[in-house]
Amino acid sequence: MALTQTTLSLAKAPNDKTLKLASATGLVAGNLIYCEGEWYRATDATLTPTINVVSGYNGSLALPHENGAPAFFGSPLDFGAGTSLQSGVIKSNTSPASVSGAYAADTYLVGSAIPVPPSAFVLGMRYVCTFDMVKTAAGTATPTVIVRIGTAGSTADAAILTFTWGAGTAAADSGLFTVTAHFRLIGSAAVLVGVCECSHALAATGLISTGASGFGQLSVVSSAFDSTPVNTIIGVSFNGGASFSGTNSLVETELKGF
Repeated sequence: MALTQTTLSLAKAPNDKTLKLASATGLVAGNLIYCEGEWYRATDATLTPTINVVSGYNGSLALPHENGAPAFFGSPLDFGAGTSLQSGVIKSNTSPASVSGAYAADTYLVGSAIPVPPSAFVLGMRYVCTFDMVKTAAGTATPTVIVRIGTAGSTADAAILTFTWGAGTAAADSGLFTVTAHFRLIGSAAVLVGVCECSHALAATGLISTGASGFGQLSVVSSAFDSTPVNTIIGVSFNGGASFSGTNSLVETELKGF
């Protein structure tokens, strides 16, 4: 069956052995339940919609949840389960060499692309990409960092999250960007939510002008998109804007599941 979306109809404390759902039609013992970052395994559904569960399943943290919290249930295969539910890194990638001067136009970061496992995206799956950028004094445009998902592994892929920074200034600067994003929803109307942080040498000039004391942070929630196509790749592109001249030497990327 497909995943079923519902809500909790009773607040839950950490390590409770029961979970009460607003609706549990079709749920059977052995199904998985996902709620706000925590996995459960249903052990008995005879008293549905109250379900006996193992909390903190598969290495996830046992957490408190409020009445009305969103929840999803289905078989392990419905979630694309297997290694994709395990805590820790599923796949990783790194940059093989430094890349200079190409960032006045949107440029896909070598080392940022990770093919999604055959089991596809799952709820709570997390993508993290960290990369550096050393800017010359050239370039005073608005830099953007874009999370892209598609089958090309290039700037031809759809822009899912776009982080737009305050315009840079005519000063040499160096900085480190970290993109962290996770799947709030999956399927034909998937939603990705992300944060991009930038720490750089100058206070609020040079690479970006967002923030102060050399640190800026942006948060973005995507519009709905289809996360189901096979052979999908997730990656990041960087666009420093007109006349920007920079060098990228480090890209470290991880795709994690929970």
